Amino acid sequence: MLEGPRSIAVDELDEAAHLADLVFRPATGSMARECPLLFANENAGNLLAVFDGSHPVSFLGIRYFRIVAGGPVLTAGCVGAVCTHPDYRGRRLATRLLDHALEAMRGQGAHVTLISGGRGLYLRAGAVGTGRMCTFQLAADSAPGSAGIALTAAAARDAEVLDALYREEPVHYERTVDDFRAFLATRYAMDRPCDCLVVKKDGKPAAYLAVHTETRAHGPAGEPSPACSVKEYAGDRKAVIAGLQLFMGERGLRDSSITVLASDVQLASMLADRNSGCSSHNWPGTVAVLDLPAIITAVFGSSGPDAPTASQEGDRYSISLGAEQLELRSTGEVTKLIFGSAEEPAPALPAGPLGKLLASRLPLPLPLPGYNSV
Repeated sequence: MLEGPRSIAVDELDEAAHLADLVFRPATGSMARECPLLFANENAGNLLAVFDGSHPVSFLGIRYFRIVAGGPVLTAGCVGAVCTHPDYRGRRLATRLLDHALEAMRGQGAHVTLISGGRGLYLRAGAVGTGRMCTFQLAADSAPGSAGIALTAAAARDAEVLDALYREEPVHYERTVDDFRAFLATRYAMDRPCDCLVVKKDGKPAAYLAVHTETRAHGPAGEPSPACSVKEYAGDRKAVIAGLQLFMGERGLRDSSITVLASDVQLASMLADRNSGCSSHNWPGTVAVLDLPAIITAVFGSSGPDAPTASQEGDRYSISLGAEQLELRSTGEVTKLIFGSAEEPAPALPAGPLGKLLASRLPLPLPLPGYNSV
């Protein structure tokens, strides 16, 4: 008889990770290594499973992070490693887990859920593609020289350096130095093994890069050649580009992809000036607003003449300022209003003061998962 959904215990963590490996890494790899914060002992209570006897047969992981969204601070329930053993598929176990998870995240005060995936399971629950970003292709010879720039491989002792650089980012996950130590122990970002590099300018840390080296098809004939992709970066934008150029030169790489938030106007402009090709897209996963009133309070405050109010009942939402009101009829509409979209228009705003106020603060940027990938 199947039991659950329920939280797993610490002594069940290894078997849950093994189930995730069976589904996502059947040949090689380790989900626990790739997502150390998700499968950490202290996070076991946020990992959900359906059990057959003592064995987990369907699994969903949650890790709560606070994200700084260009000013407002939101609590995000990040969902990943959702899987079901092949012998137990077709029983809607993942749907049961996701329904349970959404209620659990609301109970924990999460403003939003960030989901690592975009399949129908998540879309049916109201999650949508949202967020605005652009991936640039930077050729190895398209940037100026790297005078005064040096690269060093980040070691455990550099965790405080990385933490200090990352905290200065206007859009970021709230992390600890211990989180960076965990990342440096595994050296995975966004499910890929990475070189973690400290970029020094005139001997002082100015930026860091997490870079995955890969083989990519190039040219009309699709000729394979070595390239790389940046999975996370922080620090001085000139140092980011110069360090990446130096890395490509040292490794003999043809080009690199680097994803930039729409709010990072400086880096986007610098890359565009180097004739880097760009493709706009949404955040790499799906997103659903869980608590619209709390988000509106986080963004606009809770008092004063310019503080709108919001209400939420099921899939019906409204935002009001005085007599003016904006009504939204789905979680997807609300999510695209709050976080924007690179692929679809956001809901139309009222013409009056409420619309102008919302347009002045929205959409909010979302941080790339980077080392926080689940």
